[in-house]
Amino acid sequence: MTLKQLYDYAEENDINIDNFSLPDAKACCVALPNGDMRIGIDVSHAKSTAEEKELLGHELAHCMKNAFHYLHSPPCVRSKAEHRALCWEAENFMPKQDLVELFRAGITEMWEIAEYFEVTESFVIRVCKLYGFIT
Repeated sequence: MTLKQLYDYAEENDINIDNFSLPDAKACCVALPNGDMRIGIDVSHAKSTAEEKELLGHELAHCMKNAFHYLHSPPCVRSKAEHRALCWEAENFMPKQDLVELFRAGITEMWEIAEYFEVTESFVIRVCKLYGFIT
């Protein structure tokens, strides 16, 4: 998904996105009691389109997987929610089969993979660990 597609996806799923200054976070999301979901993002923290894509995508993943947690949730609750969000991101940003096809084509450098999928190298590493390609 491109950054524009993420914004469109959020709109199609009635998830409101607000860009504003967040002094203690880069982005956050919340599910309101009426069922509405909102994402707050501070795009000033993003140094590139890839970073903005990851910030928005991560919060959108929490919304789509209903994987919410509080700042002070127990580590097991937080870990489970973060894992569910990462799985959604991986499926939508770097599908396993697409990554395998890159490997078969000889594209194995993290920076090359990051450029191909328009994500950061750190995201590539997290997804490769999720898929079991690296430890």
